[in-house]
This record gives sequence, C-alpha cells and structure tokens, in this order.
Amino acid sequence: MNTSEAAAVDESFGAEVGRLLDELDTKSRVVEDRKRRVKADQEEFDQAFAHAMEAVVKPAFLKVGGLLTGRGHLVTIAEEQSITEPGVAPAESGMSIRIAPSGGETPLKPDQVPWLSIATRHYNKTVSVRSGNVGSAASGVTGPHGDYPMAQLDRPLVEEQLLKFVRALVAHA
Repeated sequence: MNTSEAAAVDESFGAEVGRLLDELDTKSRVVEDRKRRVKADQEEFDQAFAHAMEAVVKPAFLKVGGLLTGRGHLVTIAEEQSITEPGVAPAESGMSIRIAPSGGETPLKPDQVPWLSIATRHYNKTVSVRSGNVGSAASGVTGPHGDYPMAQLDRPLVEEQLLKFVRALVAHA
C-alpha cells in the first residue's frame, strides 16, 4: 500500500469513527432528554400530590378525626414522605388515618386498628386508596380501595372514600 492509499484508509477510518461517535452522542442526548422528562414528570406528580394532601386530604382527615374524637373514638393521622435514596427500600408518599372505635369489648392491638390510606403509586403515577382491618372479606364488610389518576384526587373523592371507610367501621361494629 502506498502513502496515498494509506492516507485514504486513515481518512475513511477517521470519518467512520467520527460518524459512529456522532451517533453515540445523539443516542446519549436522547437518553439524557428522556431522563430529564421523567424527572420533571415525577416532580410535577409529587408537587400535585403534595398540594392535594395539604388542600384536600389533610383537612378532610382532620375534620373526620375531630368528629370521631369528639365522640370518644381514638384517631391517629400520620403522614409518610416518599423515600427514593439508593440502598433504601423505596416508600410512597401518603397519609393515613387510624380509627380505634370506642366501646369495643377488648382494646385493639395497634396492628388491629382499622386504617385508611391515600398514597402515591409512582410506578404508574396514580393515587392509591386502601384500607385494612375494617372487617373480613368473608363477611362482605370491606373498606374502600382503588387507584385513581391524580386529577381525580379532589374533595368529593376523598369524602366519598372516608364515608365508605366509616360506613364499613359502623357495619362491622
């Protein structure tokens, strides 16, 4: 191979490597753009949820809690913050209300107290409503449950879920 052929090979090799690196840069930009969009979407979801918790869920829980406490029932309201740290099991944001009805024959253990929780589901950007210890599925007495788009997390939905929960407690009493 003469000098001009070697130079042509070097030039074509360099051009091909340059083209491949351009392609890699383009793919990297697409991945980075997608990561930024996902992060922005997640932040928007978290902000909307935090706003709904302060403006809708917390006031409704506090109102119901006050009414129940006024009648002698034990009520606990807890807020949970999301955890997304490396090496730590992820946790969703949410709020729960626990109601230990008064007048029961035996005091309930903490893990037996009926609860209602409204929390995020980051994997599909929904809001989850769940309850437990309200009754048994065999008796047909179960509490509210379901997943809802963030746009549906409003006062009527929260009040409806709280009413279902309290109805289930009354039905089970």
